[in-house]
Amino acid sequence: MVIGTRAAALAPLDDLGLVVLMDDGSDHFAEQRAPYPHAREVGLIRVRRSGAALLLLDHTRTIEVQRLVESGWVGSIDMPREDRRTTAPLVLLPHADGAPERMPPEAFAVLRGALGRARRQTALGPVLVQVPRAGYLPVVACARCGDLLECPRCGRKLSAAGAAGPFACSGCGLRDERCPCARCGATRVRAVVRGLERTVEELARAFAEVDVVRSGGDDIVHWVGPEQAIVVATTGAEPYAEGGYAAAVLLDSLWPGPGLDGVGRAIARRLRALALVRASADGGRALVLDDTDVVVRVLQTFDPVRYAHAELADRRATRLPPVVRTLSLTGPRHDVGDVVGRLTAELGEDVLTTLFVDDGDGDVRTRLLAFDLGDSARVSAALRAIAAHRSASGAAVVRHVLDPAGAL
Repeated sequence: MVIGTRAAALAPLDDLGLVVLMDDGSDHFAEQRAPYPHAREVGLIRVRRSGAALLLLDHTRTIEVQRLVESGWVGSIDMPREDRRTTAPLVLLPHADGAPERMPPEAFAVLRGALGRARRQTALGPVLVQVPRAGYLPVVACARCGDLLECPRCGRKLSAAGAAGPFACSGCGLRDERCPCARCGATRVRAVVRGLERTVEELARAFAEVDVVRSGGDDIVHWVGPEQAIVVATTGAEPYAEGGYAAAVLLDSLWPGPGLDGVGRAIARRLRALALVRASADGGRALVLDDTDVVVRVLQTFDPVRYAHAELADRRATRLPPVVRTLSLTGPRHDVGDVVGRLTAELGEDVLTTLFVDDGDGDVRTRLLAFDLGDSARVSAALRAIAAHRSASGAAVVRHVLDPAGAL
């Protein structure tokens, strides 16, 4: 048995019998070095060539796996609706008039109930508090006008190490004691997203008699006991709790970016946290503070398959991955155009479709192209021949990646 990270997908094994892939939507499965294989695709190739069995395990359903299911390539092991409802925790939502910049009263009610400090007793045990990011104030906004504070040098979002600063930019490395708002000039800020350190500080002050466990960054806790405690963890660093968590509070809106798969990633991270909480039949409860309707709907029904099916239908209508394959070309502007021209001449005018063109710094250009799944072999062969010819002739390097992760 070989167990490992994405490199394990390439392990040389004779008479391969089973490939198991957990959390196939994780960004860590996308190799960053040429030829940029994804562990899921490597597993599919090995299964097809060896005849081995394949098992894809996750609390969610990625669009890529849903396409495999609907094409008949893999079967779907689905849990009946009643079983999902009884094994999942009861999902609670805050009142609409709650203040977004503070932890709502419902969060403290859930914490007190699980910690045995409320008149109305609920299931007792550890409580998981999930925060999207590490740090103190990883995203801040002007307290007067509400604009997000951006770096004056590169335009990225600023973070704060403390309630009054100093401020920092993770993009260009800017450090500044003061950072007035670009619109109104005010210097007071408020938290938009609470970081790990700030949340630990607040809860330790509010529940001084309870142990507060921190898990995230370089200090990840893997397991906690059944005793009553508050466990504050970033996404992906949630410890397993013996017997399951009595309750969970999922803080802030977990939006990992504007990309095509942003909502799917948010759903996956939330579902993995909820899976650590006891079933509703055993008193498990979870307060969800997301403000994205589709995320809340999936968490309440615990049915990511329905979301994946609807999202795949939308991708078919708009001809977006994984219904089509993509090719990213990055290099000097003239050379990228030359490669596209050669591909078009070799394949025909109607094979490649341009999804977007990004002119970066200087003369560098990135062009993302789409093509049908049935044209994969032709596109790969033509691309390989063009790359070999350009390399032999000493032409400038044009980096090409098939199905680049996070391109849209």
